[in-house]
Amino acid sequence: EAEGEGGSDLMRTHYSCETGMYRFIPHHVPRPVAVGTYKSRPNVHFFLMEYVEMIDGDIPPPEPIIRPIVTLHRESLGKSPDGKFGSSVNSWFGHLVLPSVWEDSWEVWWTNHMKAVLAREETRRGPHTPEDKELVETYISKVLPRYLRPLETDGRSVTPCLVHTDLWPGNFKFKPDDETVIIFDSNTLWAHNERKPVLSTVVALFSNRRQ
Repeated sequence: EAEGEGGSDLMRTHYSCETGMYRFIPHHVPRPVAVGTYKSRPNVHFFLMEYVEMIDGDIPPPEPIIRPIVTLHRESLGKSPDGKFGSSVNSWFGHLVLPSVWEDSWEVWWTNHMKAVLAREETRRGPHTPEDKELVETYISKVLPRYLRPLETDGRSVTPCLVHTDLWPGNFKFKPDDETVIIFDSNTLWAHNERKPVLSTVVALFSNRRQ
């Protein structure tokens, strides 16, 4: 449940994301059932999924976690709308909300995304120091083009696939059979499949500099 206009947007985003996951790995995602607003509580919104029994507190080892993720990336590869990068709904990265934007280029999408992430970081932690500003400028204008542009030049290309974007042990649980892993709480995005590890590393390194 969530309240207010932002809560409605959040619930509909979750419904859309879990529906996308269920499309490609239905044995590993609870089936999305409904999203809406309570008639008796018009400011409260909900997202309902099929009940799946899971083992609480038992974190699966890496191999059974990775297997359905590999399947998700493989089965969704090349099936994004019009072959573009992005999402059909607003994306929620923690408290950072990014409007739905589609781009033909992974470099363009990722660069705009990181500008928004770093701007949000500055808003929350205070103005950047001259050293911070130089670091951000170097990252945006030099590092990203050198890292990403070769993926999309000289005949090379990146094909978007559906990625979970919030992979951490708390979002995986075993079913009672101790074999089937259930994945939940996704914030899906049509992206390069290395998107999550790179973002985590960049944000962590930059935040650590400011502590």
